[in-house]
Amino acid sequence: MYQDKPGYGDWAFLDIYAIGGMLFSALLSQGLAVRGTISFGEFEYRMDQSGNHPIYFGRAFIEAYQAEQKEKWIGITILPSAWKPYKKNNPGLIPDIGKHNTWGSQRRDEIVLLNPFIKLIAYYQSDDFSNDTLQQSTLDYLFINDIKAFIFLRETTQKYREQGEFSSSTAVKYHATSAFLDQILGKSIIDWALSVFEFLKKNSLLS
Repeated sequence: MYQDKPGYGDWAFLDIYAIGGMLFSALLSQGLAVRGTISFGEFEYRMDQSGNHPIYFGRAFIEAYQAEQKEKWIGITILPSAWKPYKKNNPGLIPDIGKHNTWGSQRRDEIVLLNPFIKLIAYYQSDDFSNDTLQQSTLDYLFINDIKAFIFLRETTQKYREQGEFSSSTAVKYHATSAFLDQILGKSIIDWALSVFEFLKKNSLLS
Protein backbone atom coordinates (compact mmCIF):
# COMPACT_ATOMS: atom_id res chain seq x y z
CA MET A 1 0.00 0.00 0.00
CA TYR A 2 1.27 3.46 -0.78
CA GLN A 3 0.04 7.03 -0.89
CA ASP A 4 1.13 10.11 -2.79
CA LYS A 5 0.90 12.45 0.19
CA PRO A 6 3.72 11.98 2.75
CA GLY A 7 2.76 11.25 6.36
CA TYR A 8 1.50 8.54 8.68
CA GLY A 9 -2.23 7.83 8.79
CA ASP A 10 -3.69 5.60 11.50
CA TRP A 11 -6.14 4.19 8.96
CA ALA A 12 -3.22 2.84 6.96
CA PHE A 13 -1.89 0.83 9.89
CA LEU A 14 -5.31 -0.65 10.68
CA ASP A 15 -5.95 -1.49 7.04
CA ILE A 16 -2.59 -3.10 6.35
CA TYR A 17 -2.63 -5.07 9.60
CA ALA A 18 -6.11 -6.43 8.77
CA ILE A 19 -5.31 -7.07 5.09
CA GLY A 20 -2.05 -8.80 6.04
CA GLY A 21 -3.90 -11.14 8.39
CA MET A 22 -6.60 -11.92 5.84
CA LEU A 23 -4.10 -12.64 3.05
CA PHE A 24 -2.06 -14.87 5.34
CA SER A 25 -5.15 -16.78 6.44
CA ALA A 26 -6.49 -17.15 2.88
CA LEU A 27 -3.23 -18.55 1.52
CA LEU A 28 -2.61 -20.81 4.49
CA SER A 29 -6.15 -22.19 4.26
CA GLN A 30 -5.14 -23.52 0.82
CA GLY A 31 -1.99 -25.13 2.19
CA LEU A 32 0.34 -22.34 1.02
CA ALA A 33 2.81 -21.44 3.77
CA VAL A 34 3.78 -17.76 3.65
CA ARG A 35 5.83 -15.21 5.54
CA GLY A 36 5.86 -11.43 5.40
CA THR A 37 6.71 -8.17 7.15
CA ILE A 38 4.92 -4.85 7.58
CA SER A 39 7.03 -1.69 7.66
CA PHE A 40 6.33 2.01 7.15
CA GLY A 41 8.39 4.68 5.40
CA GLU A 42 9.33 6.21 2.09
CA PHE A 43 9.94 4.17 -1.02
CA GLU A 44 9.89 4.70 -4.75
CA TYR A 45 7.55 3.24 -7.32
CA ARG A 46 8.03 3.62 -11.05
CA MET A 47 7.79 1.67 -14.28
CA ASP A 48 10.85 0.27 -16.00
CA GLN A 49 12.07 1.56 -19.38
CA SER A 50 9.78 -0.82 -21.24
CA GLY A 51 6.79 0.52 -19.36
CA ASN A 52 5.59 -3.03 -18.68
CA HIS A 53 7.03 -3.78 -15.23
CA PRO A 54 6.77 -1.83 -11.97
CA ILE A 55 9.90 -1.28 -9.91
CA TYR A 56 9.87 -0.73 -6.13
CA PHE A 57 12.83 0.44 -4.08
CA GLY A 58 13.58 2.51 -1.01
CA ARG A 59 14.17 2.35 2.75
CA ALA A 60 10.79 0.89 3.76
CA PHE A 61 10.96 -1.79 1.08
CA ILE A 62 14.52 -2.80 1.98
CA GLU A 63 13.73 -2.76 5.70
CA ALA A 64 10.81 -5.12 5.19
CA TYR A 65 12.79 -7.46 2.92
CA GLN A 66 15.76 -7.72 5.29
CA ALA A 67 13.54 -8.29 8.33
CA GLU A 68 11.49 -10.97 6.58
CA GLN A 69 14.61 -12.88 5.52
CA LYS A 70 15.73 -13.22 9.14
CA GLU A 71 12.57 -14.90 10.36
CA LYS A 72 12.30 -18.63 10.94
CA TRP A 73 8.55 -19.08 11.20
CA ILE A 74 5.37 -18.92 9.13
CA GLY A 75 3.65 -15.60 9.71
CA ILE A 76 3.78 -11.83 9.54
CA THR A 77 5.90 -9.46 11.59
CA ILE A 78 5.17 -5.78 12.23
CA LEU A 79 8.27 -3.61 12.46
CA PRO A 80 8.57 -0.71 14.94
CA SER A 81 8.44 1.76 12.04
CA ALA A 82 4.85 0.62 11.44
CA TRP A 83 3.38 0.10 14.93
CA LYS A 84 5.14 2.70 17.07
CA PRO A 85 3.59 5.76 15.36
CA TYR A 86 0.15 4.20 15.75
CA LYS A 87 0.68 3.54 19.44
CA LYS A 88 1.99 7.08 19.93
CA ASN A 89 -1.13 8.52 18.29
CA ASN A 90 -3.46 6.24 20.25
CA PRO A 91 -1.98 5.77 23.74
CA GLY A 92 -5.33 4.96 25.32
CA LEU A 93 -6.49 2.56 22.62
CA ILE A 94 -3.59 0.13 22.89
CA PRO A 95 -1.89 0.55 26.29
CA ASP A 96 0.60 -2.18 25.43
CA ILE A 97 0.51 -3.50 21.89
CA GLY A 98 2.91 -6.29 22.79
CA LYS A 99 0.55 -7.87 25.30
CA HIS A 100 -2.76 -7.67 23.46
CA ASN A 101 -3.62 -10.96 21.76
CA THR A 102 -5.67 -9.21 19.09
CA TRP A 103 -2.44 -7.84 17.66
CA GLY A 104 0.31 -10.23 18.59
CA SER A 105 3.35 -10.59 20.79
CA GLN A 106 6.24 -8.14 21.08
CA ARG A 107 9.77 -9.51 21.13
CA ARG A 108 12.85 -8.02 22.77
CA ASP A 109 13.85 -6.46 19.44
CA GLU A 110 10.49 -4.58 19.44
CA ILE A 111 9.22 -6.54 16.45
CA VAL A 112 5.59 -7.61 16.88
CA LEU A 113 4.51 -11.06 15.71
CA LEU A 114 1.09 -10.58 14.14
CA ASN A 115 -1.81 -12.73 15.26
CA PRO A 116 -3.58 -13.23 11.90
CA PHE A 117 -6.75 -14.92 13.13
CA ILE A 118 -8.90 -11.82 13.47
CA LYS A 119 -12.22 -13.43 12.58
CA LEU A 120 -11.56 -16.51 14.69
CA ILE A 121 -11.10 -14.37 17.80
CA ALA A 122 -14.08 -12.18 16.91
CA TYR A 123 -16.36 -15.22 16.65
CA TYR A 124 -14.98 -16.65 19.89
CA GLN A 125 -15.67 -13.40 21.73
CA SER A 126 -19.13 -12.89 20.21
CA ASP A 127 -22.05 -13.12 22.63
CA ASP A 128 -24.33 -14.24 19.80
CA PHE A 129 -22.16 -17.12 18.63
CA SER A 130 -23.71 -20.59 18.66
CA ASN A 131 -24.00 -23.75 16.56
CA ASP A 132 -26.93 -22.09 14.82
CA THR A 133 -24.54 -19.37 13.66
CA LEU A 134 -22.23 -22.01 12.22
CA GLN A 135 -25.05 -23.55 10.21
CA GLN A 136 -25.98 -20.30 8.47
CA SER A 137 -25.48 -20.30 4.70
CA THR A 138 -23.96 -16.82 5.02
CA LEU A 139 -21.18 -17.95 7.34
CA ASP A 140 -18.28 -15.53 6.95
CA TYR A 141 -15.73 -16.97 4.51
CA LEU A 142 -12.99 -15.08 6.39
CA PHE A 143 -13.84 -17.12 9.48
CA ILE A 144 -13.75 -20.33 7.43
CA ASN A 145 -10.30 -19.32 6.14
CA ASP A 146 -9.10 -18.74 9.71
CA ILE A 147 -10.31 -22.15 10.86
CA LYS A 148 -8.80 -23.97 7.87
CA ALA A 149 -5.50 -22.08 8.19
CA PHE A 150 -5.33 -22.80 11.92
CA ILE A 151 -5.96 -26.51 11.36
CA PHE A 152 -3.41 -26.69 8.53
CA LEU A 153 -0.70 -25.31 10.82
CA ARG A 154 -1.57 -27.67 13.66
CA GLU A 155 -1.85 -30.78 11.50
CA THR A 156 1.38 -30.08 9.62
CA THR A 157 3.24 -29.43 12.88
CA GLN A 158 1.83 -32.65 14.32
CA LYS A 159 3.09 -34.62 11.30
CA TYR A 160 6.62 -33.31 11.87
CA ARG A 161 6.31 -34.12 15.58
CA GLU A 162 5.18 -37.69 14.90
CA GLN A 163 8.09 -38.15 12.49
CA GLY A 164 10.52 -36.91 15.14
CA GLU A 165 11.47 -34.04 12.86
CA PHE A 166 12.35 -30.98 14.91
CA SER A 167 15.54 -29.55 13.42
CA SER A 168 15.12 -29.20 9.64
CA SER A 169 14.63 -25.65 8.40
CA THR A 170 11.04 -26.34 7.35
CA ALA A 171 10.07 -28.20 10.53
CA VAL A 172 11.52 -25.44 12.71
CA LYS A 173 9.22 -22.89 11.05
CA TYR A 174 6.11 -24.93 11.79
CA HIS A 175 7.11 -25.71 15.37
CA ALA A 176 7.94 -22.05 16.04
CA THR A 177 4.64 -20.86 14.57
CA SER A 178 2.57 -23.38 16.51
CA ALA A 179 4.35 -22.46 19.74
CA PHE A 180 3.56 -18.80 19.09
CA LEU A 181 -0.13 -19.55 18.47
CA ASP A 182 -0.31 -21.69 21.61
CA GLN A 183 0.96 -18.71 23.57
CA ILE A 184 -1.04 -15.94 21.92
CA LEU A 185 -4.38 -17.75 21.59
CA GLY A 186 -4.39 -19.76 24.79
CA LYS A 187 -5.91 -23.14 25.59
CA SER A 188 -9.54 -21.97 25.68
CA ILE A 189 -9.51 -20.48 22.17
CA ILE A 190 -7.52 -23.40 20.76
CA ASP A 191 -9.88 -26.02 22.22
CA TRP A 192 -12.86 -24.02 20.95
CA ALA A 193 -11.35 -23.70 17.44
CA LEU A 194 -10.71 -27.45 17.31
CA SER A 195 -14.30 -28.21 18.32
CA VAL A 196 -15.63 -25.73 15.73
CA PHE A 197 -13.52 -27.40 13.05
CA GLU A 198 -14.97 -30.80 13.90
CA PHE A 199 -18.50 -29.36 13.79
CA LEU A 200 -17.93 -27.67 10.43
CA LYS A 201 -16.32 -30.81 9.01
CA LYS A 202 -19.15 -33.03 10.23
CA ASN A 203 -21.76 -30.74 8.66
CA SER A 204 -19.86 -30.20 5.39
CA LEU A 205 -19.45 -26.44 5.96
CA LEU A 206 -15.77 -26.10 5.12
CA SER A 207 -15.99 -25.60 1.35
